[in-house]
Amino acid sequence: MGERLPKLTFLNLRSNRFSDHIPVAIYAFASLQIRDLASNNLSGTIPNCFNNFSAMATDLSSSDLFLYGASDLAIVEYELLVMKETTLRYSTTLRFDAYLDLWDNHFSGDIPSELTRLLGLRTLSLSKNRLLGKIPEEIGNMVLLESSDFSVNELSSEIPLIMSSLTFLSFLNLFYTNLS
Repeated sequence: MGERLPKLTFLNLRSNRFSDHIPVAIYAFASLQIRDLASNNLSGTIPNCFNNFSAMATDLSSSDLFLYGASDLAIVEYELLVMKETTLRYSTTLRFDAYLDLWDNHFSGDIPSELTRLLGLRTLSLSKNRLLGKIPEEIGNMVLLESSDFSVNELSSEIPLIMSSLTFLSFLNLFYTNLS
Protein backbone atom coordinates (compact mmCIF):
# COMPACT_ATOMS: atom_id res chain seq x y z
CA MET A 1 0.00 0.00 0.00
CA GLY A 2 2.90 2.36 0.72
CA GLU A 3 3.97 2.19 -2.93
CA ARG A 4 0.58 3.54 -4.01
CA LEU A 5 0.70 6.50 -1.61
CA PRO A 6 4.38 7.47 -1.62
CA LYS A 7 3.76 11.05 -0.45
CA LEU A 8 1.36 10.30 2.40
CA THR A 9 2.58 12.29 5.40
CA PHE A 10 -0.19 11.84 7.98
CA LEU A 11 -1.72 8.54 9.10
CA ASN A 12 -4.25 8.55 11.92
CA LEU A 13 -5.25 5.07 13.08
CA ARG A 14 -6.27 6.13 16.59
CA SER A 15 -9.01 4.12 18.35
CA ASN A 16 -9.50 1.51 15.63
CA ARG A 17 -9.51 -1.53 17.92
CA PHE A 18 -6.44 -2.98 16.25
CA SER A 19 -5.13 -5.89 18.24
CA ASP A 20 -1.96 -7.92 18.37
CA HIS A 21 0.99 -6.32 16.55
CA ILE A 22 1.33 -3.11 14.53
CA PRO A 23 0.01 -3.79 11.00
CA VAL A 24 2.96 -4.59 8.72
CA ALA A 25 1.62 -2.31 5.95
CA ILE A 26 2.46 0.75 8.07
CA TYR A 27 6.19 0.17 7.60
CA ALA A 28 5.90 0.82 3.85
CA PHE A 29 5.04 4.51 4.35
CA ALA A 30 8.52 6.01 4.52
CA SER A 31 7.32 9.60 4.03
CA LEU A 32 4.93 9.60 6.99
CA GLN A 33 5.71 12.23 9.58
CA ILE A 34 2.76 11.64 11.85
CA ARG A 35 1.79 8.14 12.91
CA ASP A 36 -1.02 8.01 15.42
CA LEU A 37 -1.67 4.48 16.64
CA ALA A 38 -2.95 5.51 20.07
CA SER A 39 -5.85 3.89 21.91
CA ASN A 40 -5.80 0.52 20.20
CA ASN A 41 -5.14 -2.91 21.64
CA LEU A 42 -1.71 -3.38 20.11
CA SER A 43 0.57 -5.65 22.09
CA GLY A 44 3.93 -7.34 22.10
CA THR A 45 7.16 -5.44 21.91
CA ILE A 46 7.60 -2.20 20.00
CA PRO A 47 9.12 -3.30 16.67
CA ASN A 48 12.75 -2.50 15.92
CA CYS A 49 11.90 -1.47 12.35
CA PHE A 50 10.62 1.98 13.32
CA ASN A 51 13.98 3.28 12.11
CA ASN A 52 12.72 2.53 8.55
CA PHE A 53 10.59 5.68 8.76
CA SER A 54 13.01 7.88 6.85
CA ALA A 55 10.85 11.05 7.05
CA MET A 56 11.08 10.87 10.84
CA ALA A 57 14.80 10.18 10.77
CA THR A 58 15.69 13.58 9.34
CA ASP A 59 14.79 17.17 10.15
CA LEU A 60 12.08 18.21 7.70
CA SER A 61 11.07 21.36 9.56
CA SER A 62 12.12 23.62 6.72
CA SER A 63 9.75 22.05 4.21
CA ASP A 64 6.07 22.83 3.82
CA LEU A 65 3.81 19.82 3.54
CA PHE A 66 0.35 19.51 2.08
CA LEU A 67 -2.34 17.38 3.66
CA TYR A 68 -5.67 16.48 2.19
CA GLY A 69 -8.15 13.98 3.53
CA ALA A 70 -11.14 12.43 1.80
CA SER A 71 -14.53 11.95 3.39
CA ASP A 72 -17.51 10.60 1.44
CA LEU A 73 -15.73 11.38 -1.84
CA ALA A 74 -15.56 15.07 -0.98
CA ILE A 75 -12.20 16.78 -0.50
CA VAL A 76 -11.70 17.92 3.06
CA GLU A 77 -8.87 20.39 3.47
CA TYR A 78 -8.17 19.81 7.14
CA GLU A 79 -7.20 17.08 9.55
CA LEU A 80 -7.51 16.85 13.31
CA LEU A 81 -4.60 15.70 15.42
CA VAL A 82 -5.27 14.72 19.01
CA MET A 83 -2.32 14.96 21.36
CA LYS A 84 -2.95 14.20 25.03
CA GLU A 85 -6.64 15.11 24.74
CA THR A 86 -5.83 18.41 22.98
CA THR A 87 -7.15 18.62 19.44
CA LEU A 88 -5.19 20.52 16.80
CA ARG A 89 -6.67 21.29 13.39
CA TYR A 90 -4.34 21.31 10.39
CA SER A 91 -5.53 22.69 7.08
CA THR A 92 -4.49 23.10 3.43
CA THR A 93 -0.85 24.18 3.57
CA LEU A 94 0.73 22.50 6.51
CA ARG A 95 3.98 22.55 8.28
CA PHE A 96 4.00 19.98 11.00
CA ASP A 97 6.63 18.04 12.77
CA ALA A 98 7.38 14.35 13.05
CA TYR A 99 5.13 12.78 15.65
CA LEU A 100 4.79 9.19 16.90
CA ASP A 101 1.96 8.28 19.26
CA LEU A 102 1.72 4.77 20.68
CA TRP A 103 -0.21 5.89 23.78
CA ASP A 104 -2.77 3.61 25.43
CA ASN A 105 -1.89 0.24 23.99
CA HIS A 106 -0.49 -2.92 25.56
CA PHE A 107 3.13 -2.81 24.41
CA SER A 108 5.58 -4.58 26.70
CA GLY A 109 9.30 -5.11 26.94
CA ASP A 110 12.06 -2.57 26.53
CA ILE A 111 11.91 0.66 24.55
CA PRO A 112 13.90 -0.23 21.41
CA SER A 113 16.97 1.94 20.87
CA GLU A 114 15.96 2.08 17.17
CA LEU A 115 13.31 4.64 18.13
CA THR A 116 16.13 7.01 19.06
CA ARG A 117 17.30 6.95 15.43
CA LEU A 118 14.22 8.99 14.50
CA LEU A 119 16.28 12.16 14.74
CA GLY A 120 13.58 14.37 13.23
CA LEU A 121 11.00 13.33 15.81
CA ARG A 122 9.53 16.25 17.76
CA THR A 123 6.91 14.34 19.78
CA LEU A 124 7.12 10.82 21.18
CA SER A 125 4.29 9.39 23.25
CA LEU A 126 4.70 5.91 24.73
CA SER A 127 2.44 6.50 27.71
CA LYS A 128 0.01 3.98 29.16
CA ASN A 129 1.65 0.76 28.02
CA ARG A 130 3.51 -1.97 29.89
CA LEU A 131 7.04 -0.98 28.98
CA LEU A 132 9.90 -2.21 31.16
CA GLY A 133 13.52 -1.34 31.66
CA LYS A 134 15.03 2.03 31.05
CA ILE A 135 14.89 4.95 28.66
CA PRO A 136 17.66 4.30 26.10
CA GLU A 137 20.75 6.50 26.56
CA GLU A 138 20.65 7.21 22.82
CA ILE A 139 17.65 9.47 23.42
CA GLY A 140 20.26 12.20 23.77
CA ASN A 141 20.74 12.01 19.98
CA MET A 142 17.14 13.19 19.44
CA VAL A 143 18.10 16.85 19.66
CA LEU A 144 14.85 18.10 18.08
CA LEU A 145 12.62 16.30 20.60
CA GLU A 146 10.19 18.78 22.17
CA SER A 147 7.71 16.51 23.93
CA SER A 148 8.12 13.03 25.36
CA ASP A 149 5.69 11.01 27.46
CA PHE A 150 6.76 7.78 29.15
CA SER A 151 4.14 7.91 31.92
CA VAL A 152 2.09 4.98 33.22
CA ASN A 153 4.65 2.30 32.37
CA GLU A 154 6.78 -0.04 34.42
CA LEU A 155 10.04 1.69 33.56
CA SER A 156 12.77 1.59 36.20
CA SER A 157 16.39 2.65 36.54
CA GLU A 158 17.66 6.20 36.40
CA ILE A 159 16.55 8.95 34.05
CA PRO A 160 19.39 9.29 31.52
CA LEU A 161 21.46 12.37 32.35
CA ILE A 162 21.90 12.96 28.63
CA MET A 163 18.25 14.10 28.53
CA SER A 164 19.36 17.35 30.17
CA SER A 165 21.13 18.22 26.91
CA LEU A 166 17.85 18.11 24.93
CA THR A 167 17.45 21.87 24.73
CA PHE A 168 14.12 21.78 22.83
CA LEU A 169 12.50 19.38 25.29
CA SER A 170 9.73 21.38 26.95
CA PHE A 171 7.40 18.55 28.03
CA LEU A 172 8.56 15.38 29.76
CA ASN A 173 6.04 13.16 31.54
CA LEU A 174 7.43 10.41 33.78
CA PHE A 175 4.34 10.13 36.01
CA TYR A 176 3.63 6.63 37.36
CA THR A 177 6.97 5.08 36.48
CA ASN A 178 9.72 3.79 38.75
CA LEU A 179 12.38 6.05 37.28
CA SER A 180 14.63 7.98 39.60
